[in-house]
Amino acid sequence: MSLQYIHTSARRGLEPGKSGFCCVARDRDLPADLEKELEKLSRYEHIPGKSSPVILRHLTLPSRTGNFHILTRLSDSGTDYSKRNNHIAHHLAFSEDEISVLPDPATILLFWKGWKNSWIEPPRILQERDQFKIGDLDISTEVTSIDFDSPIETGSPRDSAFIVEAGKEPDLAHHFRNELLTLPASQRWDVPFTNFILTSDQPTQFLWRGNWKDRPLPFEFERLSDKVGPIVSPRITEEQLLNEPEDDSHRITKSAPKVEIPTELTRADRKRPKLKWTRRRLSNTLNLTLACLAILCCGTIAYLLLDFSSPPEPAEPQIPQEAASSDTGDPNSGADGSLDPHEAWMSLIDSGRLYEDIELGLNVAEALSSLGQPKPLQIAKALSAVRDSIENRPPEPITIVPVPSSLVHSDTSQWFLEPEFASAL
Repeated sequence: MSLQYIHTSARRGLEPGKSGFCCVARDRDLPADLEKELEKLSRYEHIPGKSSPVILRHLTLPSRTGNFHILTRLSDSGTDYSKRNNHIAHHLAFSEDEISVLPDPATILLFWKGWKNSWIEPPRILQERDQFKIGDLDISTEVTSIDFDSPIETGSPRDSAFIVEAGKEPDLAHHFRNELLTLPASQRWDVPFTNFILTSDQPTQFLWRGNWKDRPLPFEFERLSDKVGPIVSPRITEEQLLNEPEDDSHRITKSAPKVEIPTELTRADRKRPKLKWTRRRLSNTLNLTLACLAILCCGTIAYLLLDFSSPPEPAEPQIPQEAASSDTGDPNSGADGSLDPHEAWMSLIDSGRLYEDIELGLNVAEALSSLGQPKPLQIAKALSAVRDSIENRPPEPITIVPVPSSLVHSDTSQWFLEPEFASAL
């Protein structure tokens, strides 16, 4: 069974307290050490003035829980919730025992229909319906033949670097697939490759790699095998696992630079002499102590005065009835200066009490609708219909509640509810 990990920028991540670029979906059985390594492999580069490439790569990743073959698809994902550049990294991990019944890695990278181009759902644990299946490979697409040099000599893959034009990265991936199909089935998973190498990648991890013409890199790109020898997929043996220390800081300590103290510098020489308590030093210490106490007292008095003079804050977000029912006036505040409809609506969403305070939500949503924002009213009415169907349940076992089409989104073969509506449910 394959293991999946999806990484992108989101307002709320799968782990509590996480936001921004983080994990939004993964398999429940994904080992913690493998998850940590996949997070490091989720970086991407937006290059100014160039089209963002779709990166397809295969590499072998050793971990304490076993050796895995990682298939990764990296692509641009528009902008995130903060209107900044976003990307999505979708990883598939296969164990050594699984690859014998699978096609070559390039075929899965190119033709699996389950790859995600973006993530608009709430964060979640992936279910059985999300699992990789060979039946989801669509290999009916015809590809124009591209003239690249063959990276195979005398039946064995060799270290090769390819220069492509911007936008031709998928053609290089198809070329990798055509070359892998000429190898015996037992050797097709022994070739790590990437159709576009990143500056954060380790170039020695890939036997076949691609890059744009005249794009500078911080490492040697061509003919790495001349310098580092043949690339061999790493394997961790049982003896290495037993001898490997549990704490990663041990390895960091061993590689840290050593600082030697000259032998002629004794401990007595390094020790600072004790300062004697003179009359002047005692006077300065007392003056400094009194000054600190005075500052502390002044701060305490100022805090108490500010606390007594400040009015108590309301426990729940409120919106005046005048703002909810009036069609005219200032939309930014009510008659008593309380929250405007937009702030009241966001407070209900963030507190998770929209369903419980649906009457207040309807008033706020109607006020927003009068300001040209119809979606909150659709969400509130749909939730009110759900609540009515629960409280006035008919004798039939199934109750159908209609949902407006604007609250439903689709992604390939799946349908999702509006996140705010789904969160309230």
